[in-house]
Amino acid sequence: MAATAPASGQVVSGPAVPVSGAPSLPALRFDLARQEMRDQYRAAAAALKGALDAISSLPKAQANFANTVLAQERAYGDFHRAVTPLVFHSQVNPDKGRRLTGRAIDKVADRLSVDLGQRQDLSERATAAAEKNEALVVADRRLLEKTLREYRDNGLELEPAQRERFKAIQFKLNDLASRFRRNINEHKDWLEVDEAGLEGLPEGYQAGLEKTESGRYRIGLDYQSYVHFMPYAKNRELRRQLESKFYQRGSPANLPILRDFIKLADEMARLLGYQGYPELILRDRMAKTPQRVSDFLARIAQLVKGRAEVERARLLEIKRRDEPAATNVLTHELAYYSRILREEKYALGLVKH
Repeated sequence: MAATAPASGQVVSGPAVPVSGAPSLPALRFDLARQEMRDQYRAAAAALKGALDAISSLPKAQANFANTVLAQERAYGDFHRAVTPLVFHSQVNPDKGRRLTGRAIDKVADRLSVDLGQRQDLSERATAAAEKNEALVVADRRLLEKTLREYRDNGLELEPAQRERFKAIQFKLNDLASRFRRNINEHKDWLEVDEAGLEGLPEGYQAGLEKTESGRYRIGLDYQSYVHFMPYAKNRELRRQLESKFYQRGSPANLPILRDFIKLADEMARLLGYQGYPELILRDRMAKTPQRVSDFLARIAQLVKGRAEVERARLLEIKRRDEPAATNVLTHELAYYSRILREEKYALGLVKH
């Protein structure tokens, strides 16, 4: 919140909005009817628009950090707290109808976000508040700077034709991202194994497996099924098959989507004057620039190379108990032999389910 004691424009160290008692997400209700989900979204969207309209109705001379930037941040926070559980249904609800409704809400919420990010009236109030040069605590100063930067990066300083193109790209990117996630979540495939293929798997894991009509067991491609199969399954070929299926979720449909996303994201960044999408996406992150990311990764690689080689040699030694002539540990073998190494050398075991 804005401070009043120090000189104008001075950045003050100290806490911003207290976090104690901060509102949390409402409980996820799987029994919500689809119409209830729609009604809750409409109420949240109306509340957000109402709050933003109240901000834009302020005369610019009265604009300050608290009644513009902070008020906007709180309005968006309330909106996301209400909408996030509704969208979450698209990922986890066992009922297809509710998943579809969650997906539809996600799509309209994305479009609303793009439209609201283009509001010149709100950008002007935030700019007017910044010109007051109020004394702000560090967190609030950063929020002010971030808000102004986001309005610029929403294309508000572009020429009309460029701005329309920018907005069209935003809509398209949201659509591509939604389709990409949906193709992964709705990918229909699994690994079937017989009784022998269960060797090594924890009893709890085995008990939760679905059986096919032929009496075989179905291993799903969801994350939890995958990460608990790979460290324990004794059969190397089954681990290889599951890894291949897991990393091909959404294929081949997602390949052209990914190409289109990369192309459009780069165009969007260049419209704003950035060298490319990596520079745009890193602007608010600790690394700041693609070069710093590259330098960091190169430095880390050098630091861990020696230890990684030692670890790889230990894993290979364990693998040679099964294959004396082995010369390498493959990706679908890493989790399995790493689990054995942890248990034998460090007495650390994974939590069995």
